[in-house]
Amino acid sequence: MKKLITLCILGLITCAAGDEISFNLSGLTAVAGDPVYAQLTNNAGPVSVTLDGLTAIFTANTGTMHRTGSGFGIRSDAGSVTYEIEASVVAREALLVQFDQDVEITLVDLRRFENGETFNVIFDSTDHLIGYDDLTNKTTAIYATSWFISAGKTVEFTVLPGSGVSLDGFTVTVVPEPAAALILASSLLALGFYRRFFCLL
Repeated sequence: MKKLITLCILGLITCAAGDEISFNLSGLTAVAGDPVYAQLTNNAGPVSVTLDGLTAIFTANTGTMHRTGSGFGIRSDAGSVTYEIEASVVAREALLVQFDQDVEITLVDLRRFENGETFNVIFDSTDHLIGYDDLTNKTTAIYATSWFISAGKTVEFTVLPGSGVSLDGFTVTVVPEPAAALILASSLLALGFYRRFFCLL
């Protein structure tokens, strides 16, 4: 019976939902040795960054990714504001991201977001528009959400024409695979059965 309990506990530890993983894109809070900070500046991509076992691949749709003390953006031409993702009627900048595991995006951290501007997160051929009034916290330009992204699918961080927003970063949690979720459920059931059985003795 002790062996069963041990196996159940191991199953719970292995398969529980992952901790939050934050990809800090902005130079505002970057520290020396930060793998994201070190690799994204002045790079068109693709750039592969691994944090806590999760790999994300970053690519600029045009120009290069750029980080300054003012924020993160895309530098698509000489007149581009380098610390913002911008869009005009003739050009639109975007950051493309892919993950090697299923994830849930739980938070998008923005900056230099003004009333009247619109940020757009595109995945599964669907626009997910974020207006100023949609922000969870307008002071810090934080947007809390719950978006499931399949492994290998592309997420596009961009803006609507006339907008220019800095993307400070985003936070995700790894979603357990179906097999892992089944082990988790079995472990919970086994522990529940064990508790009920011995409580009746």
